[in-house]
Amino acid sequence: MMPASVYQPISSVLKNSFHGHGGAKSSTLDSKMDSTLQKSMLVAVHFDDPVKQSPTLTPKQKSKYTILNPKSETSDPAHTITPSKNVSSAKLDQVPEPKMTLFRREQVELGYRSPSGPGAGMFNMGNTCYLNSTLQALFHTPAFVNYLRFGGHENSCGSSGFSSCTICIMAATLKGTTNTNTMKPIKIYEKLKLICKHLTHGRQEDAHEFLRYLVESLQKSYLISRKVPKTVDNYTKETTPFNQIFGGYMRQDVVCMRCKHISTTFQHFMDLLLDIRQADNIDTALGGYFKRENLGQGENMYK
Repeated sequence: MMPASVYQPISSVLKNSFHGHGGAKSSTLDSKMDSTLQKSMLVAVHFDDPVKQSPTLTPKQKSKYTILNPKSETSDPAHTITPSKNVSSAKLDQVPEPKMTLFRREQVELGYRSPSGPGAGMFNMGNTCYLNSTLQALFHTPAFVNYLRFGGHENSCGSSGFSSCTICIMAATLKGTTNTNTMKPIKIYEKLKLICKHLTHGRQEDAHEFLRYLVESLQKSYLISRKVPKTVDNYTKETTPFNQIFGGYMRQDVVCMRCKHISTTFQHFMDLLLDIRQADNIDTALGGYFKRENLGQGENMYK
């Protein structure tokens, strides 16, 4: 510990900067600060009522997106593995069809199925801010919450449950947030090595990195529980519930300014790194990310 004399000059300077050197005025400042602190601690914290979201997109929302592979809804909602009809007939300007669909896009519920409160707070178990903040963000994502609660994975899980299935562990942690005001996500914390081998207990980690490894672990658990062969094509692996909720494809068109030939490619993504320094809202940031670029002229036109 440092001697008390080290702190005394700092407090004296702060008090003198407000009211000079008067002792009476210093005591008045202290009393005012104590009174203000007591009043602020007595103010109740009010949460906004949960907003009931629509499970489907509105016409205005639909106009903002282009569906690359439109599919008609099947009459059998329980059928979750759908073999593709004709892979070879896929158009060049569309994402190639998977050999089978594990979880249809139409099964994703965008709005909460039932209204719910803000959930429980989470204790810091020792440099676990990155873990707690990631879980809170996921547990307030309606489509993700709906799958954990009503997806039926726990009843059909072919893994060893809490010992090796990240989905079961996440579902149990989500249930724990509804039974109390504060909780410890101990099940997730104990399985850090299951999520990522290089994560260490008690060490600060990056929240975005942890999110990526957590979603990847969820996908692996789903493929194992469904007994999907490791040799299956990547497009099939990208039809898991978590890919359908968080993932997607970016379409890139490169147009030659001489012959006007268009080269189209698709890149799978699980998140987008947006530059928010020059953006006031998410739409502006997305507009900057997807803005048209000129690849240059002369020798640099193909780089």
